Amino acid sequence: MSHEELAQKSLDRTKVSMMMKETVFMCTVAFSLSYEWTDEVPTAAVDGVTMYLNPEWWNTLTPGQQLGLILHEVMHVIYLHMERSIGLEQEKHNRAADHYINLKLLEQGFELPPNGLYDKQYKNMGVMQIYELLPDQPKSKNGWGGDIIYLGSDKDEDKIKMTNITNTIVKAMDQSELSGEDPGSIPGDIRRKMQKILNPILPWETLLQNYVNGFAKEDYSWKKANRRSTNDDIRLPTLWSEKLEHLAVIIDLSASVTDKDLNIFLSEIHHIKEKLKPQNVSVIGFDTRITDEHEVGEYDDIKSLTFKGKGGTNIDPPLKWIHEHEPTVTIILTDGEFSHSSQQVDTPVLWCIYGKRKFTWEFGEVITFTKSGL
Repeated sequence: MSHEELAQKSLDRTKVSMMMKETVFMCTVAFSLSYEWTDEVPTAAVDGVTMYLNPEWWNTLTPGQQLGLILHEVMHVIYLHMERSIGLEQEKHNRAADHYINLKLLEQGFELPPNGLYDKQYKNMGVMQIYELLPDQPKSKNGWGGDIIYLGSDKDEDKIKMTNITNTIVKAMDQSELSGEDPGSIPGDIRRKMQKILNPILPWETLLQNYVNGFAKEDYSWKKANRRSTNDDIRLPTLWSEKLEHLAVIIDLSASVTDKDLNIFLSEIHHIKEKLKPQNVSVIGFDTRITDEHEVGEYDDIKSLTFKGKGGTNIDPPLKWIHEHEPTVTIILTDGEFSHSSQQVDTPVLWCIYGKRKFTWEFGEVITFTKSGL
């Protein structure tokens, strides 16, 4: 049996071990990566989309060290360490990131490959704090490090990769939420970083497109158990369809939404429909009740839809509709001016809040923008 065949068998076992020991959030990111065996890296490397592993070196590791290595690389992805920062020396930044990650993994009781970087003097420091304290040159060239393949901001290919990485992390957060996992299982600094990315550093149209794009490709879901799993103690994820199955768009038709606002928003939804070609599209209008319900066919023009609302606002009816129909993803356009609801939703929701007011909800992601943004 070749080095690669042996390595693949142990990698499969490592993934099962990860599912038993790690969070849904961490596992979802890990399973979103491609894995490539190659002799071109001495140990391991990651670019946020693909993890590169040297099979001969991998086979020298114990099962515990193999798990620690995979978690190390996945954490580089979660913390977006491959995003190139202007003015930073990459090799030095890579070392700082290795110290940061390895100290966290050791604190959690994981085993690491020998000769890694985890100087205890850097405990409880951030990557940039460690970077400032590190010598410009490493003391030794021996050992291993999860080499980061840095992405530039001037190449379209790298920009697409960074968008895909961000979508993967957001999706993992959604899967964690859907599984009922403790919110504390996702580090607070990651949540804050994602919120900065998801909120209007970019135009709301781009944020909307990026979010929905993440549901239109093959990936793993933890919502339903994989029937091929014969062990009740191991919950394997199921593979999502490559196509976006059901997109639901729910629009607040209270008096604060003008016809111009509505037309601009529908135009963006039209672009999403044309690009991603979901199997089903539902467009729902509501005020104090559901006033309109449109099922949009392949050749129907979303921009030509008509609506009858313009009353007050009650969020209960649309949330109940989502709960009953379980679309793949739901987009809700609203000003957020309504009473709280106890209605729960178990599928991904993106709240598009215009007026740029502070808005929080127990589930879903939020993007905000001003009325002028429409």
